Amino acid sequence: FSGIDDSNLKQLDLTDAFKKGETLNMKFTAVVGNPPYQEVNANNKMSRSIYPIFVDQSTKISDVVSLVMPARWMSGEDGPYRETSGFVAKMKSYGIKSFTLFPNSQDVFSGVDVKGGICYFVIKKGYQGKVNYSLVDNKNVFQDKVDFSNKLDDNIIIRFPELINIVEKIDYTVQDDKFTEPINASMKTLVSSRNPFGFISDFFVKNNEKVDRISEERMLPDDYKIIGLIKGKREFRYIPNQALKKNIEGAKAYKVFIPRANGSGVFGEVFSTPMLGSPMLICTDTFLQVGQFDNSVEAENLLKYVKTKFFRAMVGVKKTAVFNYKDAFSFVPIQNFTSESDIDWSKSIEEVDKQLYKKYNLSDKEIAFIEEKVRPME
Repeated sequence: FSGIDDSNLKQLDLTDAFKKGETLNMKFTAVVGNPPYQEVNANNKMSRSIYPIFVDQSTKISDVVSLVMPARWMSGEDGPYRETSGFVAKMKSYGIKSFTLFPNSQDVFSGVDVKGGICYFVIKKGYQGKVNYSLVDNKNVFQDKVDFSNKLDDNIIIRFPELINIVEKIDYTVQDDKFTEPINASMKTLVSSRNPFGFISDFFVKNNEKVDRISEERMLPDDYKIIGLIKGKREFRYIPNQALKKNIEGAKAYKVFIPRANGSGVFGEVFSTPMLGSPMLICTDTFLQVGQFDNSVEAENLLKYVKTKFFRAMVGVKKTAVFNYKDAFSFVPIQNFTSESDIDWSKSIEEVDKQLYKKYNLSDKEIAFIEEKVRPME
């Protein structure tokens, strides 16, 4: 800069040192910057996220840190820095004094799509008070002092204040006489892990499982019908009964299939055509299985629940990227899908939403938030 003495300025690439956990015995009054987000491997492709390393090392060389970085870590999503690595809990422990979130990264970096948005923050070592929180969503700004602690899950920071209030109103446990402790009553318990039947996404093309026959028509009465993708289009094929080695009970039940990859992670987006799975219908890794019933009525009611705005709002508590995954359903409460339910499943999706709002005692403000932010499904 003109007129500024730069004789004491020094430029260093600290990426390799920080990745090794080395601080080079440096100490600064403050660390400010926009660190690299991802590592580039030998094939010039993005691999693991490395910005958490820069946060961690920055707090070791300074008591004041302010960085710009992706925000998807807030829900525990980001490759090797998911819940098991404890990065969210680490961030909370550093002493966040102020935090600003842009759910749409293009509000910060024009033309750049960073899934989950962008955030910047100020860490003041030793600070233990509430966080000066700002959320800038489509030029609407919410500002308040908030508590980043979460009584249900310390590995998440809930983005929207309305969702914090809703989560606190829902009881995610249920007492069962068969168990001494309350059991988990979130939809997470009904959602499969990826690849529910053991067939990869491009099974129709590669047949990595070495199945003897993949046919377009049913050849034998006990063949399994399987749905997958060919050139991005949903297709059905048939495989011999003995080819299925995994989740045979699920294959013979009624269930719902939802795409494993869906949308961009924007809050309130629709699911790409969830579908009813009848007995003997299975799927490739392109889909997740939700539920397992001995009758079609409960599966159809579950499908209607999946399409409600309430359901997808609660998925949005954790989902901020493309993929649906089991843990993303942790804050969606299970319902009774039988005829004895407190929800009248014969009603329209819109009417079911109204019943859910009433059941969980949502305020007018919370209802308006969901109605405005979550897109309808048919």
